[in-house]
Amino acid sequence: MLSSLIGPAVDPSSNVENLKALDNLPVAFVEVERRRVTKDGRVKLKLSLMGVSVDRCGVCLSQFKKKDQGVLLPCQHAFHIKCVHTWLLHNMTCPSCRTSISHNLT
Repeated sequence: MLSSLIGPAVDPSSNVENLKALDNLPVAFVEVERRRVTKDGRVKLKLSLMGVSVDRCGVCLSQFKKKDQGVLLPCQHAFHIKCVHTWLLHNMTCPSCRTSISHNLT
């Protein structure tokens, strides 16, 4: 009954191609590109991942924080490493734009 709601169970180790592709993902830490203080005293940070400006993870939708580990897919979309790893075990497409990434990682 549960599989009719959420789909059949999938053993992640059964998809060897996806697991190999995950090893080729470029992983880096989120860095502070710019820091400024607003007139009312709040600190605003502009964050980047491998030179690309980032704000929120496209999977969990939480904001990136300094020194988070992130992945930048070939389509230039950024995600937390754990979030995109879980996604890519089942889908070899970008969670945001659905561009196939398997041919770009091999």
